[in-house]
Amino acid sequence: MLMYATLAYSSSCIQWTRGIITEDGRPPEYFIDKALQAVRARLSNPNRAVDTWLLISIYALAVTGMWHGIPQLWGKAPSKYRTVLKTAENYREASRIHLRALAVLVTEIGGSQKIENCIRLATLLFLQNVTQYQGFQILATIILRQFDATVLATNVSEVPEDSEVLLWCSCMGGMATEKSDEKQRCFERIASLTSSLSLQVRESHIQELLEKYFFIAERQKDQLLDLVRGFT
Repeated sequence: MLMYATLAYSSSCIQWTRGIITEDGRPPEYFIDKALQAVRARLSNPNRAVDTWLLISIYALAVTGMWHGIPQLWGKAPSKYRTVLKTAENYREASRIHLRALAVLVTEIGGSQKIENCIRLATLLFLQNVTQYQGFQILATIILRQFDATVLATNVSEVPEDSEVLLWCSCMGGMATEKSDEKQRCFERIASLTSSLSLQVRESHIQELLEKYFFIAERQKDQLLDLVRGFT
């Protein structure tokens, strides 16, 4: 289950960011179908255990569906772009279904405080991105307190592999329009993380790093770059 979900996620990401299909020539849809079968089989088991691997698998399918639901992402894969134009709405609906399933399972196990912080952060990021049409500044205001509480509960030194993800989240939180303690902590994290990641705090470096994680709409890049300029 997790293997196919990861392959669905990674092969989709590689194709829309670089226009490359996996070495064996199998398209992302092959892995998506396999992952869906495995997740459905797991969920149909009345004795199923809701663990991190199940949550990650559903999260990966939700993000993969989101990517396949945004035709403008696929400019580097022209043949794929034409297909996505025809299937985008189906994938967007699939993404919403997976997100609802994720929410149900998290509730089933007692809430987000019961799961690992990396999954909580990833889910927050996904919630930001699927509602991207609202703009980063509005999103930052909506999720800032939840994000701040999650990070405060996370020992970053124990999960250095999450540093780049934390930087992305902190940049989002820093775009909130109103002053708050949470927003100030985001600024402090940006300064700390750019130092620990040995990043030169300038527009091209920050944007290049963040775009590895999520598509940034053209009109939202201005919001991001305004924030980055404040640190240069």
